[in-house]
Amino acid sequence: WSCADWDFLAIVSSNDPDCLGNVFPDGSNGSRLLLTTRYKDVALHADARTIPHEMRLLSKQQSWDLFCRKAFLDADTESYPPDLKELGEEMADKCN
Repeated sequence: WSCADWDFLAIVSSNDPDCLGNVFPDGSNGSRLLLTTRYKDVALHADARTIPHEMRLLSKQQSWDLFCRKAFLDADTESYPPDLKELGEEMADKCN
């Protein structure tokens, strides 16, 4: 959530490699770490050599299509229970 949180994890991990706090993978065995954050400064602080991939919000229609595919297990946005349309559209709109 913050650069300080990342620094804390790095300190815990580096102080005792056998400790349960060793949160980072061993680079010698091909392990990788995927960091997800909403904050670009945290991503850059964690790895200044890599350009963070910035996600974009979905359009209202894209949000509704995704909601229908996941909630009703159908790619057809017209195959949903009609009485749930208003509530579903509100949820999709709120989540973007």
